[in-house]
Amino acid sequence: MSYLYKTGLIVGRFQMLHNGHKQIVEQALELCRTVVVFIGSSQEALTKNNPFSYYVRKQMFEKVFATEVATKRLIIKSLPDIGVGNNDIWGRYVLGRFEAAFNKLPDIYISGCEKVRSTWFNNDIAPTTDELRITRTHINVSATQCRELVANGDFETCRQYIPEELYDDFEFYQKIIKESK
Repeated sequence: MSYLYKTGLIVGRFQMLHNGHKQIVEQALELCRTVVVFIGSSQEALTKNNPFSYYVRKQMFEKVFATEVATKRLIIKSLPDIGVGNNDIWGRYVLGRFEAAFNKLPDIYISGCEKVRSTWFNNDIAPTTDELRITRTHINVSATQCRELVANGDFETCRQYIPEELYDDFEFYQKIIKESK
């Protein structure tokens, strides 16, 4: 199969992986031979906004994209915070981590429609990296909303927002969320 791009990059916290995230990854896989997902705030766990550890979030990806991870079409990496906020310093850090791991910059950066991400990269930082923003028109959901549904035990409603590969783990996720402070 011929792909438009060799490598794509997706960055997010994925606190928790939902169908909107899945859609972004699927579109990236259609465009790119290899997609790298940086799981941000990877040093965080058991907090209100970041209940799931990097390893739990990585496992979510491994369940939903088992074939792609096994064939290394989808590569999952940790991305710890550096405390600079959403700006071009963060963008340089992200691209530096990518370049350190792969000896090149990504060919394309794929993201949701969040405005803050547009401040991460510009032509000065990544002049050869294209950008694709995918809107939430088809799946309007947030990870915060999903965490609240799971915390409240509303697994039936949550099923419309979460990949089915994760359904069997709802009680496990609920326990983590309830333990978070």
